[in-house]
Amino acid sequence: MRSAEAGAGPIAPAWFDSHLHLNDSLFDDDREAVAHAMARERIAGVCVGYDMPSSLAAIRLARRHRHLFAAVGIHPMAAGAAGQEALRQLKRWILEEPDVVGIGECGLDRSIPSVSKEEQRKALIRQLELACTVQKPLILHVRQAYGEMLEILSRYRESLPALVLHGCSASPESIRQYLQLGAFVSVGSPVTWEGAVKPKKAAAAVPADRLLIETDSPFSPPEGMRGQRNTPMTIGIVGATVSGIRGAAPEEIAGQTFRNACRAFGLPCEYGEDLFAKGQERTREG
Repeated sequence: MRSAEAGAGPIAPAWFDSHLHLNDSLFDDDREAVAHAMARERIAGVCVGYDMPSSLAAIRLARRHRHLFAAVGIHPMAAGAAGQEALRQLKRWILEEPDVVGIGECGLDRSIPSVSKEEQRKALIRQLELACTVQKPLILHVRQAYGEMLEILSRYRESLPALVLHGCSASPESIRQYLQLGAFVSVGSPVTWEGAVKPKKAAAAVPADRLLIETDSPFSPPEGMRGQRNTPMTIGIVGATVSGIRGAAPEEIAGQTFRNACRAFGLPCEYGEDLFAKGQERTREG
């Protein structure tokens, strides 16, 4: 990380939370305060949509805050909403909104009995094909379906955009297969949980140049905070845990994962230096 000027002391590491939901209703009472706290703590991030209203909310947040970016998409829980008009709106946002850096989160979740497997597949494939067309990163939610997801993605191997495997708890062998498709692998707060073996194995298995970290806030708080609302300010806890697993300094993990996020989402890497300067708020509204 950049050194401070003489006498000013070192500049704190900058972190990039690759997957957060500041657009969620659990932040309705203090959303702006949390966004400003992120800037003070040198935390950038992607605010991820999971349906159409939350995607629009993510865009509006990103318009206001220089250190926040948006992803727009439809989660498997809301797969029934992924009709043609919704896909047209997602495409308009992607093409017209400069702060939209990805599509998602979308995917397959076999722990949701209320949404059929076929409906989930249709919603995923529609968003996958959109991502292939516009070449925007695709943020993947996968639960109990890593093999099935690989089978679908492999059909599009020649036209895939960047992939971000969100909240990964896949086996090291499965991770290797995703890496062959060019995926970045994001490790979340479950890596801090006692007895959470798979996330810890995932954190150890990912090559340094493909590793991302996330909070998934307000969900999945770290160990010691279970039952509380999670916030992006816990990204340092995730990073410190990953650093212990990988035998690297937290500052090294912060820098590497920040640079990786810039690559994954197509952002100039100098954002690590200038996102948190005074006057970081954007002025576009709407």
